[in-house]
Amino acid sequence: MKITAVKPWIIQFPWPQRPGDPPQRHRQRELVFTQVDTDAGLTGWGEVTTYPGAAGTRGAVSAIDIALWDIRGKALGLPIYMLLGGPVRESIALYTHPPQVTDVESAVTDAKAIVDAGYKAMKFDPMIR
Repeated sequence: MKITAVKPWIIQFPWPQRPGDPPQRHRQRELVFTQVDTDAGLTGWGEVTTYPGAAGTRGAVSAIDIALWDIRGKALGLPIYMLLGGPVRESIALYTHPPQVTDVESAVTDAKAIVDAGYKAMKFDPMIR
């Protein structure tokens, strides 16, 4: 099997910083998907985030790596987690992070909104700028 094409797909869309923000406060976000096609008719997909900055070369390599794992799994008829040794737990905890804040009051408001949304964990930069 040989790779016949590698295509990046950059998807841009408005993203609210905080739930309920009006459209004029939304920031432009990017998702980077990589499509890898093969001569065997299999296509793999990888994705990297560009947050907080550009994905760069390391991000592009990661997206291709993920797409190659996807192709391998499709070729063998197995999900990727089985190629990596199988499941190690029944579920995983989900966390989120608040938008960057500039004052304590907005940090508290954001933390309360995260808890109200049902999250049990969050991560953030404690160094308010």
